[in-house]
Amino acid sequence: MLALIVVANPGSTSFSHAMAAVARDELAARGYEVAFHDLYAERFDPVQPTGEMANTSSADRGDIWPVALVLHE
Repeated sequence: MLALIVVANPGSTSFSHAMAAVARDELAARGYEVAFHDLYAERFDPVQPTGEMANTSSADRGDIWPVALVLHE
């Protein structure tokens, strides 16, 4: 199974990064393949280019579902 972790905090020693690291380690220990993205480290630009404004539909829209994961014993 694949898990996606996205962190968007400029401080690499932030609580967000610490929680993401714990989640990554726990998921990996449970056999998940973990994709980890630090948007600041990747220099992610959240501004959508104007040329993409007309692209409002996708053939994959039904395949994407938001998920919240809570780990507990």
